[in-house]
Amino acid sequence: MRQFLYITFIAIISFSCKKQNADEIIEKDFVKGDVLVGIDSSIQLEQLFTYVNPFNLYIDQLTGYVFTTTIPKDSILYIKAVLNSKPYINTRYFSASVWAHYQTDIVHNTTILWDMTLSNQTDYIQTKNSLSMTDKQSSTKNMLIKVPIGQEIYWKDKFKSFFWVRWTDLNWIGGIELHGR
Repeated sequence: MRQFLYITFIAIISFSCKKQNADEIIEKDFVKGDVLVGIDSSIQLEQLFTYVNPFNLYIDQLTGYVFTTTIPKDSILYIKAVLNSKPYINTRYFSASVWAHYQTDIVHNTTILWDMTLSNQTDYIQTKNSLSMTDKQSSTKNMLIKVPIGQEIYWKDKFKSFFWVRWTDLNWIGGIELHGR
């Protein structure tokens, strides 16, 4: 009987340790508080802000938006200077990405937008309009939003249900495997 109790006790401890370790691994596999959202190519920037802002979630990063302008390519340095004066563009080791297409000479802006608070959203829209930038359809429009820790899966699933969302995912943490050093 004593041996049975001892084996049962060890089995319970082993099972609970394994479960705890599995939970810990799951918690460490993605960045807590982050949800990635792929945006439908037809959604303009102003529309996106209108759709996201009612949820009171922080838009940490926007990528994949492509803008063109009718301003001539000899003004690229001016456009870059205007955009780089914005703290939500010239940050985190990034700066404005403005270039002219080699065949058409049409000026493009593919800048990453960071820290899209309401005031930064308003400022960027005004800046975009003052530079005569037009939003072009791009299949790579994405955003990283911050959600309350522990609610990542809830928000991932909620955003997946919206017509303007192409895909959602957690911000997974990956490892690098080195083979044959």
